[in-house]
Amino acid sequence: MIRHSYPGFQKIKVLYAQVVGVLGFIISTLGAVFTLVGIWFVPRQSNSTFILDDPRVTLICLTVWILFIGWSVSFAFINLLPTIWMDEDGLQISAYLFFRIRIPWATIVDIGTGFPPKGYLLVRARRITLFHRAYGWLYSRTLYPSFLIERHITDWDNLIKEISRRIQSSSSQANR
Repeated sequence: MIRHSYPGFQKIKVLYAQVVGVLGFIISTLGAVFTLVGIWFVPRQSNSTFILDDPRVTLICLTVWILFIGWSVSFAFINLLPTIWMDEDGLQISAYLFFRIRIPWATIVDIGTGFPPKGYLLVRARRITLFHRAYGWLYSRTLYPSFLIERHITDWDNLIKEISRRIQSSSSQANR
């Protein structure tokens, strides 16, 4: 299994993004808990039966938005530049700090499409995680789950060539 990761200063950049993501996750979770605790201190409007007249509903909606936006942005930072392992069966990418996700060669759709930032390539697949669909939508306006590879990853040229070769061989086998 061949490992592709980010060396030197790029490793610090990856670590920084992951730390920011973890801190964002913690802060947004604490913000949501703080808002939920506030619900107990807001008096209920007893003379109205309409649910939107209850000020606690506003706090619940705020809690949902804090969690949705905070966790989404946090997970985007945590998973921004994954370490990639490549073998005969497919790729594995690091995700959520401690996990690896296997992506078989047959499920990789394409590489280099979309509109990622300069110096990055987007790899789209049929299955990664639900969260990785956000990268697909953000950078290629599709719901294919995706991940980014930055040009500073070790052995960039061979990694890209091998992924491209495997995509072509998988598509030619599917056409038979």
